[in-house]
Amino acid sequence: MGVMEVVASYFHIFCPEGVNSKYRLIVFDDTKEAFIPLTEYYHDQVNRISESSVIAYLNTLEPFFYWLKHKSHYQAKKVQWDDDPEAVKEAVRQYLIDQMHCKIRGREGHEGIYLTSKSSKTVQLFLAAIKGFYKTMIRLKKYSHANPLLDMDFKDSVTEQPGERSNRPRMPQAAGTEEPLSFRKQTDSYFKVINEEWVPEIIGDWDLPYRIYQAGDTNGWRLLDEVITRFMFETGARISEILELTAGDYRKRSDLHELAATNKGSYKRRIKFIRISPETLKLLIKYVNSERRHSANVQVKFNDLPDSEPLFISSRGTPYSYSAFYSNWSKITKYAGIKLNPHKARHWSQCCVGFMNSRIQPPK
Repeated sequence: MGVMEVVASYFHIFCPEGVNSKYRLIVFDDTKEAFIPLTEYYHDQVNRISESSVIAYLNTLEPFFYWLKHKSHYQAKKVQWDDDPEAVKEAVRQYLIDQMHCKIRGREGHEGIYLTSKSSKTVQLFLAAIKGFYKTMIRLKKYSHANPLLDMDFKDSVTEQPGERSNRPRMPQAAGTEEPLSFRKQTDSYFKVINEEWVPEIIGDWDLPYRIYQAGDTNGWRLLDEVITRFMFETGARISEILELTAGDYRKRSDLHELAATNKGSYKRRIKFIRISPETLKLLIKYVNSERRHSANVQVKFNDLPDSEPLFISSRGTPYSYSAFYSNWSKITKYAGIKLNPHKARHWSQCCVGFMNSRIQPPK
């Protein structure tokens, strides 16, 4: 996949402790002046979706706003973010073509995006982010036009779709009496990705975990699945070995970030250990003290769990099964646009850890 040509000269920082400010995070432009539109966007969105998702959106929007300021052009002038919808659409179109290496074809009421072999992997993320940005600006009364990233003919095109009953309007989706329309027909975006397909993934892809985490955050996954997924990518352990972990396995190790674990052919004996990051340990404790506690028969916190208690349980309080995890995993990987089973995630970890241990730097 191609690499974007512009360097993000817009950036964000969190407000240091002890500094009095109404903003927890501030976005700055390339002159190090506060850029309030993206700053306000962050604070509006962080109350609606997870902070990691908002940060991902900021990371893809910051290079766009830098490009907008220096490289955009419409009717012989630079485009401002608060210009009329046609100017903004033209700027986004140019950015998709010039910087994200997409091909665009006009269609009735919207424009179709065709991904190429050089297209950035963040096309979908950028489109979601920029559409959300204008929704926020309109909601905060900072943008006085219609959202330039919405298909204004969308509602009419949906209601014109014939229903199952002849000569009758289509029933609403909530009724459940008619087959739902395909995703592409339902999306209200002005720019629609047309040729989105499964793409074979290289198992050494360095941003693979981030893409899975981002898809999980966007889909509102449970802490249970997030923690297990982090265990897979960080430890290289088999999914069966992770699902069998108990509270006692954590206490058997003197290192705070290690757990005793079974191995293939060990007949349930703990003959090896696995290591997790401090961030994953915090998430594990948070999961046990909140989500797990609500489902468990024994209502205790992490430090009081009996040694024999499994760390991961279902909403019914039973040990979390592979089939239950795989069902949720499949939804997340499909949303991320990746074909990947849990076993291959284990090999990703082994590949990348070995690569780092060899002191070879990953490709830029």
